[in-house]
This record gives sequence, structure tokens and C-alpha cells, in this order.
Amino acid sequence: QTVRRAWREYAQGLGLQETEIKASSTYEATSEEVQALAVLKLMDTLHVAAMKIQTSWLKRRDLKREQATAAKREKSATTIQRWWRVIFRWVLPVKRRTTVRSGRGRAATRIAALFRGNRQRADTRTVTELKRLQR
Repeated sequence: QTVRRAWREYAQGLGLQETEIKASSTYEATSEEVQALAVLKLMDTLHVAAMKIQTSWLKRRDLKREQATAAKREKSATTIQRWWRVIFRWVLPVKRRTTVRSGRGRAATRIAALFRGNRQRADTRTVTELKRLQR
């Protein structure tokens, strides 16, 4: 077995490919350098895997936040709709009726005041005429 083939098998055993080791340095490389290259390749692989995990986790987190926000907005919209329905079905009709009633009450009070005023003036006129006749 040649030295080059032995180094190639050693590198493949560490997970390296022949293209990752410089061809000219095959005879000059030490086992520590090849191991360091294997560690660097492993670290790169781990880094890529960690990035993929982080990306997928961030996407999932963002999706959950968007879903929570959408649910909160939907609940808020439902609350506002319920409130407006109560206002339109109960509060506004009651306000309209009380406004009409208070207007009718004011009108009745005004009519009663006019009637009492006319009656009082008529009574006063009658008393004044009687006093004139007595003199």
C-alpha cells in the first residue's frame, strides 16, 4: 500500500475527502494536521446544523406569535362586536325612549304651568273685580 493511499484511507476514516486535503501536502501533512482538518470540518458541520435548528426554531416561534396575535385580535373584534350589539339593541332604544319621555314630561310641565298661570290670572281678575264692586 502506498503512502498516499494510506493517508487517503486515514483521512476518509476521519470523515475527510481527498479534495479537502491539498494534493501537494499529502506527503508533508502530519496526522495532527489531518485531525485538525477533520475537527474543522466537524465544527463546520455542527455550525450548519445549529444554524438550521435555530432557523427552524425562530420560524416556529414567529408562527406561534403570529397565531397568538391573530387570536387576540379576533377575540378583541368579537368583544367590540358584542359591545356594539348591546348598545344598538338595548342602550340606544332606551336612550331614545327616555329622551322622548323627558321631552313629553317637559311639555306636560309647560302645559300645566300655562294652565295654572291662566287660572291664577282669572282668579285674580275675579277677586279684583269683586273688591272694586265692594268699594
